[in-house]
Amino acid sequence: MAVPSFTATIRNNRLTAEANNLVTAFNIARSEAVKRRGTITVCPSTDQESCNGDSWDDGWIVLDDGANEVIQVFSAMKGSPTIDSTADSVQYTAAGFLSGGAAVSIGICMEGSDEGRQINITATGRPNNVTPYPEC
Repeated sequence: MAVPSFTATIRNNRLTAEANNLVTAFNIARSEAVKRRGTITVCPSTDQESCNGDSWDDGWIVLDDGANEVIQVFSAMKGSPTIDSTADSVQYTAAGFLSGGAAVSIGICMEGSDEGRQINITATGRPNNVTPYPEC
């Protein structure tokens, strides 16, 4: 009787942890963009060296565009999540704002779950972790 509940708890904890990892990446990128006075990109990556990923599910990197330097690497998510995003990558300007000025929304769903998490990044560059993401 406790097994289904425990499984759901584990799935929910994984989902929360992965959403927090994405928020961390965006916060690092925003901070580094201001600190380095340059453009910083968060993008999907399969090799952890370049923006070559087709999907956020592959893992992602925080990249200093000017120095072509990887600042931080985030491995692929565990537990078969799927990520739906309005952007292929997220780029921060030296002022800490999103390049292009359009807000970004990212939804994370875990296989076997009706619940998800949504991350909204405003044009000012600030990420917000919103619960739940109803599109799962």
